[in-house]
Amino acid sequence: MHRNLQFHRDKLLLAIHRERYALWRRPVQYVQLNPPIPLRWVRHWRLTARARNRHDAAVLQTILQVIDHRLYHWRKTFKSGRRRARRMIENTQFPYGIREYRWKELGWPEQWKIFFHQILVNEGRYDQTYSYKFRRMDLLELFVEREYVYHARLIDPERESREAQIESFLTRSGGNIRLKTLLGESWRYGPDPRQKKLTRLANRRIRKALEGDWEAEVRRKRIIFSPRPLIRPNESFMLM
Repeated sequence: MHRNLQFHRDKLLLAIHRERYALWRRPVQYVQLNPPIPLRWVRHWRLTARARNRHDAAVLQTILQVIDHRLYHWRKTFKSGRRRARRMIENTQFPYGIREYRWKELGWPEQWKIFFHQILVNEGRYDQTYSYKFRRMDLLELFVEREYVYHARLIDPERESREAQIESFLTRSGGNIRLKTLLGESWRYGPDPRQKKLTRLANRRIRKALEGDWEAEVRRKRIIFSPRPLIRPNESFMLM
Protein backbone atom coordinates (compact mmCIF):
# COMPACT_ATOMS: atom_id res chain seq x y z
CA MET A 1 0.00 0.00 0.00
CA HIS A 2 1.35 3.41 -0.98
CA ARG A 3 1.82 5.68 1.98
CA ASN A 4 0.48 9.19 1.66
CA LEU A 5 2.43 12.43 1.67
CA GLN A 6 1.35 13.32 5.19
CA PHE A 7 3.09 10.23 6.58
CA HIS A 8 6.45 11.19 5.04
CA ARG A 9 6.11 14.81 6.20
CA ASP A 10 5.42 13.62 9.74
CA LYS A 11 8.56 11.48 9.64
CA LEU A 12 10.52 14.53 8.47
CA LEU A 13 9.17 16.64 11.35
CA LEU A 14 10.06 13.99 13.91
CA ALA A 15 13.57 13.70 12.48
CA ILE A 16 13.99 17.48 12.73
CA HIS A 17 12.74 17.38 16.31
CA ARG A 18 15.27 14.67 17.22
CA GLU A 19 18.07 16.74 15.69
CA ARG A 20 16.98 19.85 17.61
CA TYR A 21 16.78 17.86 20.86
CA ALA A 22 20.30 16.51 20.27
CA LEU A 23 21.54 20.08 19.79
CA TRP A 24 19.93 21.13 23.07
CA ARG A 25 21.65 18.30 24.92
CA ARG A 26 25.08 19.01 23.48
CA PRO A 27 27.50 19.88 26.30
CA VAL A 28 28.26 23.58 26.74
CA GLN A 29 31.81 24.76 27.36
CA TYR A 30 32.65 27.62 29.70
CA VAL A 31 35.75 29.74 30.02
CA GLN A 32 37.00 31.59 33.07
CA LEU A 33 37.05 35.37 32.82
CA ASN A 34 40.15 37.13 34.04
CA PRO A 35 39.41 39.72 35.28
CA PRO A 36 35.75 39.01 36.12
CA ILE A 37 33.04 41.29 34.75
CA PRO A 38 30.91 43.30 37.23
CA LEU A 39 27.22 42.51 36.74
CA ARG A 40 25.00 44.15 39.39
CA TRP A 41 24.69 44.93 43.09
CA VAL A 42 23.39 42.50 45.69
CA ARG A 43 22.08 43.41 49.14
CA HIS A 44 21.87 40.65 51.71
CA TRP A 45 22.22 39.88 55.39
CA ARG A 46 25.44 39.03 57.20
CA LEU A 47 26.55 38.53 60.78
CA THR A 48 27.68 41.55 62.72
CA ALA A 49 31.19 41.76 64.18
CA ARG A 50 29.80 40.95 67.63
CA ALA A 51 27.96 37.89 66.29
CA ARG A 52 31.08 36.60 64.53
CA ASN A 53 32.93 36.63 67.86
CA ARG A 54 30.30 34.57 69.69
CA HIS A 55 30.93 30.96 70.64
CA ASP A 56 27.96 29.85 68.49
CA ALA A 57 29.00 31.79 65.40
CA ALA A 58 29.07 28.58 63.32
CA VAL A 59 25.44 27.87 64.22
CA LEU A 60 24.39 31.40 63.31
CA GLN A 61 26.21 31.16 59.98
CA THR A 62 24.44 27.89 59.18
CA ILE A 63 21.07 29.47 59.95
CA LEU A 64 21.90 32.55 57.91
CA GLN A 65 22.58 30.46 54.79
CA VAL A 66 18.91 29.39 54.83
CA ILE A 67 17.12 32.56 55.94
CA ASP A 68 19.24 35.04 53.96
CA HIS A 69 17.10 37.25 51.71
CA ARG A 70 18.98 38.62 48.72
CA LEU A 71 17.89 41.53 46.53
CA TYR A 72 19.55 42.54 43.26
CA HIS A 73 19.65 45.93 41.57
CA TRP A 74 21.69 47.75 38.95
CA ARG A 75 22.11 50.74 41.32
CA LYS A 76 24.18 50.60 44.45
CA THR A 77 21.61 52.74 46.27
CA PHE A 78 18.80 50.31 45.35
CA LYS A 79 16.52 53.22 44.43
CA SER A 80 14.03 52.19 41.78
CA GLY A 81 12.65 55.59 40.83
CA ARG A 82 10.82 58.73 41.91
CA ARG A 83 7.46 57.10 42.57
CA ARG A 84 6.50 57.15 46.25
CA ALA A 85 5.11 53.61 46.10
CA ARG A 86 8.50 52.31 45.03
CA ARG A 87 10.37 54.26 47.69
CA MET A 88 8.14 52.71 50.34
CA ILE A 89 9.30 49.16 49.50
CA GLU A 90 13.00 49.84 49.03
CA ASN A 91 13.86 48.83 52.61
CA THR A 92 11.35 45.98 52.85
CA GLN A 93 13.86 43.20 53.20
CA PHE A 94 13.55 40.76 56.06
CA PRO A 95 15.07 37.30 56.55
CA TYR A 96 13.01 34.39 55.33
CA GLY A 97 10.95 32.32 57.71
CA ILE A 98 11.22 28.56 58.00
CA ARG A 99 8.13 26.37 57.88
CA GLU A 100 7.81 23.40 60.17
CA TYR A 101 8.22 20.84 57.38
CA ARG A 102 11.32 22.68 56.16
CA TRP A 103 12.82 22.54 59.65
CA LYS A 104 12.39 18.76 59.64
CA GLU A 105 13.98 18.49 56.20
CA LEU A 106 17.02 20.44 57.39
CA GLY A 107 17.35 18.20 60.42
CA TRP A 108 18.20 21.04 62.76
CA PRO A 109 18.15 20.30 66.52
CA GLU A 110 15.46 21.69 68.78
CA GLN A 111 18.03 23.78 70.68
CA TRP A 112 18.35 26.13 67.70
CA LYS A 113 14.76 27.28 68.12
CA ILE A 114 15.89 29.69 70.83
CA PHE A 115 16.89 32.04 67.99
CA PHE A 116 13.33 32.01 66.54
CA HIS A 117 9.84 32.82 67.62
CA GLN A 118 6.97 30.61 66.52
CA ILE A 119 4.12 31.98 64.37
CA LEU A 120 0.88 30.14 63.65
CA VAL A 121 0.12 29.82 59.94
CA ASN A 122 -3.36 29.09 58.51
CA GLU A 123 -5.01 29.12 61.93
CA GLY A 124 -8.17 27.06 62.11
CA ARG A 125 -7.67 25.40 58.72
CA TYR A 126 -6.92 21.80 57.88
CA ASP A 127 -3.37 22.74 56.84
CA GLN A 128 -2.61 24.64 60.04
CA THR A 129 1.13 24.70 60.71
CA TYR A 130 3.88 26.83 62.24
CA SER A 131 6.56 29.11 60.88
CA TYR A 132 9.77 30.13 62.64
CA LYS A 133 10.94 33.74 62.31
CA PHE A 134 14.44 34.79 63.30
CA ARG A 135 14.15 37.07 66.33
CA ARG A 136 17.77 38.04 67.01
CA MET A 137 17.92 40.84 64.44
CA ASP A 138 20.61 42.52 66.51
CA LEU A 139 23.00 39.82 65.28
CA LEU A 140 22.41 40.64 61.59
CA GLU A 141 23.11 43.61 59.36
CA LEU A 142 22.42 44.49 55.74
CA PHE A 143 25.40 44.56 53.43
CA VAL A 144 25.72 45.70 49.79
CA GLU A 145 28.39 44.23 47.55
CA ARG A 146 29.14 43.85 43.89
CA GLU A 147 28.25 40.70 41.98
CA TYR A 148 30.68 39.47 39.34
CA VAL A 149 30.55 37.08 36.42
CA TYR A 150 33.46 34.66 36.62
CA HIS A 151 32.58 32.30 33.75
CA ALA A 152 31.15 32.79 30.27
CA ARG A 153 29.67 30.31 27.81
CA LEU A 154 31.56 29.64 24.59
CA ILE A 155 29.41 30.21 21.52
CA ASP A 156 29.37 27.37 19.00
CA PRO A 157 28.70 29.00 15.59
CA GLU A 158 27.74 25.71 13.95
CA ARG A 159 25.24 24.86 16.67
CA GLU A 160 23.70 28.34 16.80
CA SER A 161 23.35 28.45 13.02
CA ARG A 162 21.67 25.05 12.80
CA GLU A 163 19.25 25.83 15.64
CA ALA A 164 18.29 29.08 13.91
CA GLN A 165 17.64 27.22 10.65
CA ILE A 166 15.45 24.64 12.37
CA GLU A 167 13.43 27.24 14.31
CA SER A 168 12.96 29.33 11.17
CA PHE A 169 11.74 26.32 9.19
CA LEU A 170 9.29 25.18 11.88
CA THR A 171 7.95 28.71 12.34
CA ARG A 172 7.44 29.46 8.64
CA SER A 173 5.87 26.09 7.83
CA GLY A 174 3.74 25.76 10.95
CA GLY A 175 5.56 22.60 11.91
CA ASN A 176 5.45 23.38 15.64
CA ILE A 177 1.68 22.90 15.65
CA ARG A 178 1.94 19.52 13.96
CA LEU A 179 4.75 18.48 16.28
CA LYS A 180 2.51 19.16 19.26
CA THR A 181 0.05 16.63 17.87
CA LEU A 182 2.69 14.05 16.99
CA LEU A 183 4.32 14.29 20.43
CA GLY A 184 1.00 13.93 22.27
CA GLU A 185 0.89 17.51 23.53
CA SER A 186 -2.06 19.89 23.31
CA TRP A 187 -2.57 23.59 22.59
CA ARG A 188 -5.87 23.67 24.44
CA TYR A 189 -6.51 25.56 27.65
CA GLY A 190 -8.70 23.96 30.25
CA PRO A 191 -10.18 20.44 30.28
CA ASP A 192 -9.66 18.32 27.17
CA PRO A 193 -13.05 17.89 25.41
CA ARG A 194 -12.09 14.36 24.37
CA GLN A 195 -11.45 13.40 27.98
CA LYS A 196 -14.75 15.00 29.01
CA LYS A 197 -16.58 12.84 26.46
CA LEU A 198 -14.77 9.71 27.66
CA THR A 199 -15.72 10.51 31.25
CA ARG A 200 -19.34 11.13 30.27
CA LEU A 201 -19.58 7.82 28.39
CA ALA A 202 -17.89 5.97 31.25
CA ASN A 203 -20.32 7.42 33.79
CA ARG A 204 -23.29 6.42 31.63
CA ARG A 205 -22.01 2.86 31.33
CA ILE A 206 -21.42 2.76 35.08
CA ARG A 207 -25.09 3.53 35.59
CA LYS A 208 -26.02 0.77 33.15
CA ALA A 209 -23.70 -1.64 34.93
CA LEU A 210 -25.31 -0.85 38.27
CA GLU A 211 -28.64 -1.73 36.70
CA GLY A 212 -27.30 -5.18 35.78
CA ASP A 213 -25.88 -4.64 32.27
CA TRP A 214 -22.76 -6.85 32.37
CA GLU A 215 -21.69 -6.01 28.81
CA ALA A 216 -21.72 -2.30 29.61
CA GLU A 217 -19.44 -2.93 32.59
CA VAL A 218 -16.89 -4.72 30.38
CA ARG A 219 -16.99 -1.92 27.79
CA ARG A 220 -16.57 0.70 30.54
CA LYS A 221 -13.29 -0.84 31.68
CA ARG A 222 -12.03 -1.00 28.10
CA ILE A 223 -12.87 2.68 27.46
CA ILE A 224 -11.35 4.05 30.66
CA PHE A 225 -7.98 2.36 30.23
CA SER A 226 -7.74 2.53 26.44
CA PRO A 227 -5.01 4.94 25.26
CA ARG A 228 -6.81 5.55 21.96
CA PRO A 229 -9.32 8.45 22.08
CA LEU A 230 -12.79 8.20 20.64
CA ILE A 231 -12.40 11.49 18.73
CA ARG A 232 -9.47 11.54 16.36
CA PRO A 233 -7.41 14.76 16.35
CA ASN A 234 -7.50 17.05 13.35
CA GLU A 235 -5.23 15.53 10.73
CA SER A 236 -5.81 18.27 8.12
CA PHE A 237 -2.45 20.00 8.71
CA MET A 238 -0.22 19.84 5.67
CA LEU A 239 3.41 20.95 5.90
CA MET A 240 4.15 23.56 3.24
